[in-house]
Amino acid sequence: MQIGYLWVDSLCIIQDDESEMVEVVDKMDSIYRESILTIVAASGQNAHSGIPVVRPKTRFLEQHALNVRGVQLVDSVDHRQFQRQTKFREPLWVSSTPWAQRAWTFQEALVSRRSLFFTSEQVYWSCREGLLSEDTTEYFPLNERYDSQFDPLEYQRIATTFATRRLTYEADIGRAYLGTQNYLDKKWGGHRFSWGLPHGTFGSFLMWEWQFNPDRRMRQGTHGIRQLDGAVVKVPFPSWSWMAWTGGGQLLDFYGDEPGAHSPLFFVFDLATELSATSQQ
Repeated sequence: MQIGYLWVDSLCIIQDDESEMVEVVDKMDSIYRESILTIVAASGQNAHSGIPVVRPKTRFLEQHALNVRGVQLVDSVDHRQFQRQTKFREPLWVSSTPWAQRAWTFQEALVSRRSLFFTSEQVYWSCREGLLSEDTTEYFPLNERYDSQFDPLEYQRIATTFATRRLTYEADIGRAYLGTQNYLDKKWGGHRFSWGLPHGTFGSFLMWEWQFNPDRRMRQGTHGIRQLDGAVVKVPFPSWSWMAWTGGGQLLDFYGDEPGAHSPLFFVFDLATELSATSQQ
């Protein structure tokens, strides 16, 4: 394939350097977007699980053969792969894997042009044009998932899906979502975001709602923001953002597009992302 470079997140990102972390995480959308291929160990429980099939006894494949009038037929490894993917919904064989439950991997699925998925059953190829698998020669086209112009409903699907993902360190949500946020900013022509909310319809998307859960609470920890002078300042998560809450439940809906009582009575023309001297004290 003549691929000269390999990027591994855990090796290429210096984990104990806050300044380096902020700089690299801000470029993750470019890394995945420009990559020739993203290799996904979808069924791995952790970084030590390895890639199925590559190591002995890491593949568990069971197919049943049926002889019909001298012709041997073999069933599909996973019939779920034949279900057509709808807009911004991964095929079921992906959504059921540990990889699809992690918040950090959300940007990989969104941004990567080509992906090679290794599961405990078989290998899948996925790109913007379609899906291929080992156990069939059929090619399954995928629906176009993302619009080139800002779509409130599309943003809602992305935010609600991401909000269900798991994090080892809950304060990492801003970093984990940054690649997705930057990608959407470029995809939708400079539609900037603050704490996960789009600027153009900021007032509307302030009206979000979580599914009721008594365990829900404010997210602990801080998020690092780089200032104009290059310094990294750690700030708490604002309560008005859906990113600031954790502890169970599902992000149900945004009500900004509904008429009547839910329509915003104010407009946001600009947002300041620099901290004043007073606010830093």
